[in-house]
Order: sequence, then structure tokens, then C-alpha cells
Amino acid sequence: MIADTVGDIAGMGSEIFSSYAESYCAARVIASISFFGINHELTPMLYPRIVSSVGIIVCLITILFATDFLEIKAVKEIKSILKNQLITFIVLMIVRVAIVS
Repeated sequence: MIADTVGDIAGMGSEIFSSYAESYCAARVIASISFFGINHELTPMLYPRIVSSVGIIVCLITILFATDFLEIKAVKEIKSILKNQLITFIVLMIVRVAIVS
């Protein structure tokens, strides 16, 4: 039972990664054949990579925020801290992508 569960979780992780990789490649292909790609500008090709990089940085900031600023002292606090972490990530990501765009 445990091995089956571990396999299921690993499979879900690989499916999420493959979906991400496929959408990333599709975004780059669309950028390369779009109006901007015809002129061989590099910016449309780099946009998916820039957004992904911003997401990684925001994720690290959010982890730092959740682990250092909001410490869990009781089991009942887990839900609210996870909500705060999600809201922090969403707000930071929207701001950063707006700046990059």
C-alpha cells in the first residue's frame, strides 16, 4: 500500500512537470511564429523564461516569509498560515509579472 501511494505521488509530480514543460515549449513556439517573432526579436522568446524565473524568485520569497515571519505554534494555525502564504504568493506574482510585462 505504501509503495503504491509513493508511486502515485511520483506519477502526479511527473505529470505536473510534463504539463509545465509542454506549456512552456508551446509558449516559446507561439512566440517564435507570432508577429514579433517574424522580426526575430528576442523579447517574445524570453518572456516565458522571464515569467518562470520571476515565479521561482517569488516562491523563494514566499517560503522565507512563511518559515521565518510566521511560525506555526499550534495545529490550528496551519490553515491560516497556508492561506497567508498563498495570498502573499499571488500578490507578489501579480506585481512582479506586471513589472516584467
